Amino acid sequence: MKGTSVTLHLQVPDAELVWRQALHAGALPVIPLAEQFWGELYGRLKDPFGHEWTIAQSLNLLGSTEVQEAAAAVFNKKEP
Repeated sequence: MKGTSVTLHLQVPDAELVWRQALHAGALPVIPLAEQFWGELYGRLKDPFGHEWTIAQSLNLLGSTEVQEAAAAVFNKKEP
């Protein structure tokens, strides 16, 4: 299949620590750990066995309207 049909998600209090531990154990970044518009520090890794993991830490508790507005700001950017 050359891929995975499952992603394991970890919601943690310190995403940077867990991210560093995973990289040290041999995982490779798929989506870099970064602050996301929905209020989380979030990234995706692939472990040495091919399993994908998402690591997330809540930063800001946003309401649905705030998430929609933040998403619109991100996805409706016009390139010069």
